[in-house]
Amino acid sequence: MNWELLLILVFLGIALLVIGLVVGTASAKQTGPAEADVEFARAMSAHHRLALRVAVAAGVRSSDSQIRLLAFEVETSRLEQIGRMAGWLDLWKREPAEDVAQPETRMSDVSFLHFMVLHDDKGIALADRALATARLAPVRRFARKVRARQLEERDAFAEVLAARDVRSALR
Repeated sequence: MNWELLLILVFLGIALLVIGLVVGTASAKQTGPAEADVEFARAMSAHHRLALRVAVAAGVRSSDSQIRLLAFEVETSRLEQIGRMAGWLDLWKREPAEDVAQPETRMSDVSFLHFMVLHDDKGIALADRALATARLAPVRRFARKVRARQLEERDAFAEVLAARDVRSALR
């Protein structure tokens, strides 16, 4: 075998190894969470914990079965989602966000419905931001599901609220 050809093949092999190492390292770094992924998990967890506290209080306080059912649905969906995001933050070795808001939990049924409509709007905005900026596909899929769920819930809360406003206007 020609020494020159052997030398070219060795250098080519080394160059391919170095390129593979650089590309592999870069893609391994990209598979970790971006700051947008972490911030979404932190912000949405805190957002969900707020809704959870309000929903638990509404479910306990209200005598209206429709309000209790809506509150229960908020509780169950938020608990699962909070758990998922806590798992991500733990996996990523990141701390959860602190709860800053202390909601009024002695609100009327109508106030609860108003609160949840506005609250879901904020959750939809958080999900939209994650859909635009998150690096990890599971985070984007989750944000898409959260967005769809909060749109559904917001519409359900608004529908119940509209029916109650109509009833109170008829009295």
